[in-house]
Amino acid sequence: FFMVNLSKPGYLTACLRYFQQRLDADMSNWDAAFAEAWTSRDMVDCILSYAATALVRLLLSPEGEEKLACLKRHPKESRQFLLLAYLYSHADSASLRALRKALRPPRLS
Repeated sequence: FFMVNLSKPGYLTACLRYFQQRLDADMSNWDAAFAEAWTSRDMVDCILSYAATALVRLLLSPEGEEKLACLKRHPKESRQFLLLAYLYSHADSASLRALRKALRPPRLS
């Protein structure tokens, strides 16, 4: 199981700051802009982003080797997870490249 703990310090703050930038809101109009624009989709986006980022970190850590090996045995799920990681995670490009290399079979030339 994987549980998302939104009370982790800093994460929801970072999500809200990004949302504030997307709205082009400043501190003087933030409350009104937030109340008007924030939807449950935005909360789901925050949760997915947090989960995808945490899972990428986990799979690339020594503790995640077994989980990564399990995912490798399922090509369809590997592709789906890579898509999720690329669309939602805030992982750096080197981490995403390492994940892609670990999950995708080498190309035949």
